[in-house]
Amino acid sequence: MSSYRNALIFLALLMVQTGCTYTSAQLQKPDYKQDLTVLLALDSEQNRDYKKSFSYFYHLYEQTNKEIYLQKALYSSFQMQDYQTAEKLSLEAIEKFENTKGYYYEYIVALTSQEKYDKAIEVSKKLLKQNPRSALYELIANIYFQKKQFGEALRYYESAYADNQNEKTLLKLVDVLYTYLDKKDEALAYLETYARTNKCDPRICNKLLLIYQEQGNIDGM
Repeated sequence: MSSYRNALIFLALLMVQTGCTYTSAQLQKPDYKQDLTVLLALDSEQNRDYKKSFSYFYHLYEQTNKEIYLQKALYSSFQMQDYQTAEKLSLEAIEKFENTKGYYYEYIVALTSQEKYDKAIEVSKKLLKQNPRSALYELIANIYFQKKQFGEALRYYESAYADNQNEKTLLKLVDVLYTYLDKKDEALAYLETYARTNKCDPRICNKLLLIYQEQGNIDGM
């Protein structure tokens, strides 16, 4: 029953989005065929049959030109790992709709998933100029990491970490320093500084312990 409950919620949200301000004279006949397609689309999504849900939602988008259906089709394309279609839809959303921030991220993910790294970096850096923030620094660092350009990845991880002081970012930074750039002392210094100035997050202390064990540092252990 949950899929039908979700369908009803979705239809209610859709009515709010499209603005149900009709007078009795303006009321149109319900589009039962479209409503049925929405129910089928949501049921397919609930059952993780993303090929079907994509087909339904994209058909609805083509028929109505409504952004919400494009969003759903885009989600289904990612779930299918059809990144070429995800790239196409996210780019279309960027060009067509006003609130494009989320679509840019999806566009970058779609590009990266197809190993179109240079284009993904180009788009990411344009966004970074408009709105410098740690999530974008880390996103660019991740792309450079996948390109195996570890020096560039380090530079952006450091910028991200300076801004967010996040443990996950720190571990990525340390991994690049320790494993890929052989800057073991620098990696250790980052971890020890964090452990001294913050509560010892288990992930950080476990990483420290592994390094101390590898180096035979009894005092550290």
